[in-house]
Amino acid sequence: MDTDRLSRWLTLVANVGVLIGLIILIVEIGQNTDMMRAQMTQERANHTVEKFDAIIHSDHWPAIAAKLAQAENRRDG
Repeated sequence: MDTDRLSRWLTLVANVGVLIGLIILIVEIGQNTDMMRAQMTQERANHTVEKFDAIIHSDHWPAIAAKLAQAENRRDG
C-alpha cells in the first residue's frame, strides 16, 4: 500500500515537473522569437546604412554633386 501511494506521489511530482518544464520552454521560445526579430530589424538597418555609405563614398558621387550644383545655379541665376 505504501509503495502504491509513493508511486502516485512520484508520478504527480514528475508530471508537475514536466508541466513546469513545458511552461519554461514556451517562455524561452517566445524570448528567442523576440530576439530574432530584433536581430533581423538591426540587420536591415545595418544593410541600409552600408548601402548609403557605399553610395556616398563611391567615385561617382562628386560628379553627381557637381552636376546638381550646376543645375541649381542655372535655375537660380
